[in-house]
Amino acid sequence: MKKPLELFRRLFVNEKKKTARTSCKKQKPQSLFLRHARKVIEEKKGEVSQSTIANYAVALNSFSRFLNDKDVATADINCNTMQRYERWMEDNGICRNTSSCYMRSIRTLYNCVTKKWHIANKHPFENVFTGNAATAKRDITINDIKRIENLILDDDSKLKLTQDIFMFCFYAMGMPFVDAVHLKQAQVQDSHIIYYRQKTRQCITVKIEPCIRRIINRYESKSRKFLFPILPENDEGQNRKLYCKALATYNRNLDELAKAAGIDKHLTSYVARHTWASIACKNDVDMNVISRALGHTSIKTTQIYIGQTCDNAVAKACQKVIRIINKKTK
Repeated sequence: MKKPLELFRRLFVNEKKKTARTSCKKQKPQSLFLRHARKVIEEKKGEVSQSTIANYAVALNSFSRFLNDKDVATADINCNTMQRYERWMEDNGICRNTSSCYMRSIRTLYNCVTKKWHIANKHPFENVFTGNAATAKRDITINDIKRIENLILDDDSKLKLTQDIFMFCFYAMGMPFVDAVHLKQAQVQDSHIIYYRQKTRQCITVKIEPCIRRIINRYESKSRKFLFPILPENDEGQNRKLYCKALATYNRNLDELAKAAGIDKHLTSYVARHTWASIACKNDVDMNVISRALGHTSIKTTQIYIGQTCDNAVAKACQKVIRIINKKTK
């Protein structure tokens, strides 16, 4: 007959093993959301822009803080979870548009995780805000544009490069700053600029008008890969820290440029883009044409810009805005 102590030991060991198996079964690490969302982000590198990858990472870090850095089973994420997360962001002073941006990023990651790991999609984002709230207008007037363009600055002044990039972005159909600083001299041809937007990978063709050519001539150099001397020659859009530093410097310089031009408005890298779209719209350029010119994948995005690929229509839209500016000057 086995001793009571030995029987107890065996029962204890068996129970411990059983508990361990049950615990492992309950955890189901293959279903944890944060873990697999991070894998999705890694897999998407190279498929989407660096800025989109950064948006995913920032949103996921925010959601992780909401969860007190504890992972959660994907199957346990529901409408209540996301509504609580939305209230948490509001309580922490996160504005409505930023909250919406985080929600859209997490929704994309959630959909990828549920699809890849065959987890039931509970559509937890149905009762939270994922749209775009109305914001203060970012465009400026034609007279403001002319004040900036007519500023006489020394060629070696830090504001001269800022002035030229701002006017270049405006005249090049609202080219985003990120695309301007990554614009290669090889993409500047005899009569057109052809580039792919960093954000959407849409192909954009800009007809080189005289006002654009004057700026190009000032910076063309056979010894440099990029048109504008902002980023290191070996940068291919991978070093986000360098780009963010350049953007911050540009925005600071824009504020100084506005003061020098006597403009009592806050200028940012978005202003040239929004202003081009606004002027085009006010002068009866078709919404679809404006959308193509800006490289938007949806006309809804274009409508937000104005507050309410090469073809002749886009080229004419660019020419029309330039003629309006030149006519105003005369």
